Amino acid sequence: MTERAAIFDFDDNAEWGPRLWERLRPYLPGDMAQIVRATEPEFIEDAADVVLAHADKRVLSKVMTNWLRSHRIRGYHGTRVNATELASIRRDGLLPLRVHQRIERLERALSKHPRWGEVKHTLPAALELFGPGMRSGRREGQVHLTVSRAGLENGFNHYLREGSEFDWHVSHHLLGAEGQGLMAADGQPYLIALLVPGDAALESCNRYGMPTDNFPNPVSDLFRVWSYWLAYPDYRASCLKLDCGMVFSDIVPVSWIDRVKKIDMT
Repeated sequence: MTERAAIFDFDDNAEWGPRLWERLRPYLPGDMAQIVRATEPEFIEDAADVVLAHADKRVLSKVMTNWLRSHRIRGYHGTRVNATELASIRRDGLLPLRVHQRIERLERALSKHPRWGEVKHTLPAALELFGPGMRSGRREGQVHLTVSRAGLENGFNHYLREGSEFDWHVSHHLLGAEGQGLMAADGQPYLIALLVPGDAALESCNRYGMPTDNFPNPVSDLFRVWSYWLAYPDYRASCLKLDCGMVFSDIVPVSWIDRVKKIDMT
């Protein structure tokens, strides 16, 4: 496999750590690992500071950013869907959230509540409030992925346990915790693993532009993990449970989907 076709999986630094070291070797002391190890860094930030004391940060940032561009970067999406919705994902990819497309699922789940008849007429206003009104943040017109499977499954797994944050907020607005419970019981939890072209991944992680005076996302996290790994080769990035998101405003195409797996959340 050529490096251009290589896959970057953030959690698997045992695989990518040595490859990145080969790429950075010309810009660092040959005994960089020994130097970092000798300081016995307590935190990953400490190890990164040691490496930066022996290198040009701008150079390292450029080299690592270009290195990531040459990869397909693993991204992960967690969701709760029924069989029809899962078939749609397999056929059409991941679609940006549109509030009017959430009506069927919300009604399907919330209509089981004994008070649904009293509140269903307020659903259009709730959709407007949490959609275009951006109550509790902007979500409409976006698809969210994250670079760490460990983070999604073990750190912020509410997407798998409870489904869409948009549905979660709307259901609470209408029927409180009982409404949220009905949403959490709707569908089955699925983890969707994708392979995102490097350029698209970097752009999606830096929606407001690539920084000129600092490492971009997720290069900053990659560098901290890699620096700590130099000192402690047994360290695994999955321990971080990193929350570093990719945000797309267009359809995430089927061609990027690598696998779809049902997750046991018990």
